[in-house]
Amino acid sequence: MQEPQTTEELVRILSQERRACGKGQRVYVPVEGAEEALKEADQLTQFLGIEGLSSIAAYHDFRDLIQEYQVKHQISGIIWKQVALGDRALTVPEVDNQLVCLPSDMEILKAHKQQVLDFWVEYVTSNDLDIWVEVSVKGGGETIIRKTLSDVEQFAAKSDWAHTYNRSHIANSSEIEVLIELGWGDPNLAGYASHPECSSEFFHAVEKGAWDWDEEEE
Repeated sequence: MQEPQTTEELVRILSQERRACGKGQRVYVPVEGAEEALKEADQLTQFLGIEGLSSIAAYHDFRDLIQEYQVKHQISGIIWKQVALGDRALTVPEVDNQLVCLPSDMEILKAHKQQVLDFWVEYVTSNDLDIWVEVSVKGGGETIIRKTLSDVEQFAAKSDWAHTYNRSHIANSSEIEVLIELGWGDPNLAGYASHPECSSEFFHAVEKGAWDWDEEEE
């Protein structure tokens, strides 16, 4: 019996299929030895079946099939990334945005939430950064509201998971901007109105005075 694909293999398959769709091509086997495998039988035919392949009309259909396979074989959707803040780095779990967050994956995210939060808080406090959130305003557009570490910790207490991002030096900027996203439910569905059970909030930490120009009083 053929061994189930790994998380990394599924990510690679989806990535190459997405690129192929963008080029108007259909490439199904982004694995080592693919050329040899195609001489005998398509690798994806082996684990999705001929009917599955023949029903693919677009990338999203293909992704749905991959996700069904992932769930059937209980293949984790988690990939591990290293995030650097200043001179410190932390390896953190994230659910790949093309895969499903399994219940076991959610337990991993929950188990690492406090570690991610502590990592972000330590950097914010050691650099004496201001904290802000962006909020929508009536009539369209957004404004920003100042927050405190206490606000972040209170929000974290009711959250399932935490992700942190370093947006410093984007577009050759010398400004510091580090984010923490706190949320609950499937991270890939957070922000979709059709999935109110999944949501998140982004807290932006920036240098003092950097965002004072657009502050909204609560």
